[in-house]
Amino acid sequence: MELHLFLTKAFPSIKGDIWNYAKLTASYTKVGNATNIGIYAIDPIGVFPTGYPFGDLSSYIRNQSPTSLDITPEFPNTVEGGLNLGLFKDRITIDASVYSTKTKDLITFSNVSNTSGISRLQDNIGDMTNKGFDIDLGLIPFKSRDFEWKLGASYTTYKTEITDLYPGIDEVNLLSYSNPAVGIFAVKGEKLSSYQRNKISKRSKRKYYSRCKWNSFNYINF
Repeated sequence: MELHLFLTKAFPSIKGDIWNYAKLTASYTKVGNATNIGIYAIDPIGVFPTGYPFGDLSSYIRNQSPTSLDITPEFPNTVEGGLNLGLFKDRITIDASVYSTKTKDLITFSNVSNTSGISRLQDNIGDMTNKGFDIDLGLIPFKSRDFEWKLGASYTTYKTEITDLYPGIDEVNLLSYSNPAVGIFAVKGEKLSSYQRNKISKRSKRKYYSRCKWNSFNYINF
């Protein structure tokens, strides 16, 4: 669902030499996702172990990376708001948006104890939120009939956090290495991928961001 409000059309009195364009947008989406689940993922299958087939001999072992029989689709719910402005006959343009996505029943693989007879399991591990903001700024400092100079800059920031996990646990091992002894974990209350080494957590609630600048020259008759 998406809504648009053209402020300069709804309120013509605000349109002039300063404000020539203004629009507000709001949207809500909820989409079920199961693309990470293979077509026959929940069916029990045998796989060739290392070294087989050996000549005319075959051997099979249990699938070491199965999918849970109780797995369900994950559902991202996204709320987004945006603002688009054109000032001084579009000599200055501003496009900004803010969003929040809550994913329920996040699907991923997690490592399990080797005593179970498998190495990892694909299942719903919990819930996750992703919040972000981005803005694009455009500027035309000089414009004539034959020449136009454009400047632009953008800024983006987002934060991903695990908000809930399996009942009774606070972290899920997503990936482990023996040398060096490090692991990637989904930790309740932390960002999606938290690194841990030798029982020492390297967790961080740092936000990710990016910045970009650009400029261009346009010769209309060149």
